[in-house]
Amino acid sequence: TFIQKMYPYHPLDVKVYVAVYGWLVFIIDDKTGSIVKDVEEFQQRFFSNVSQQNALLELFAVTLKQTHDHYDPITARFIVLSSLAFVNICLLETRREYQAMSAKRGGEKLAYRFRDKEGICEVYAYFCFPKAKCPDISVFLQAIPDMCILINYINDLFSFYKEELAEDMKNYIHKRAGYDRKDVADRIQT
Repeated sequence: TFIQKMYPYHPLDVKVYVAVYGWLVFIIDDKTGSIVKDVEEFQQRFFSNVSQQNALLELFAVTLKQTHDHYDPITARFIVLSSLAFVNICLLETRREYQAMSAKRGGEKLAYRFRDKEGICEVYAYFCFPKAKCPDISVFLQAIPDMCILINYINDLFSFYKEELAEDMKNYIHKRAGYDRKDVADRIQT
């Protein structure tokens, strides 16, 4: 399986957690437009420890609460915070203002920030270091920013073809091409 290849030395319970998490964010990213009201209430319900109205979001909330079972408390909080930012970015994508927004001078860094939050690179970087295998966060903490950059670039390349077929023009490559006033083909090569 994909998780076995990505995290071959992780304990089985961590692999299951990561697999469930991955499927949930994939579905949330895909379905947010059809469950906007429930997603809008997700964080408030999560912080209030109130059940989610939507079964998918309830399972995601439960999964986030299990993060501390597998990761150091600091690492777990980074994973949860990054996950909450991901939910917020999914919502932002549904907003008319965002959909109609064109690339303007001075906004170049928004494309990277958006991709950084949407791609939950920080989550996947921290997933490499469960407390059962790496209890000392000083061993990996400094590597996280570089891991995030690499994860984002790999995600861009893997996602680009799928997004092109779906005519999704709000992805990182298209956004950067717009800001840089370049052709998409030129942008993907740089």
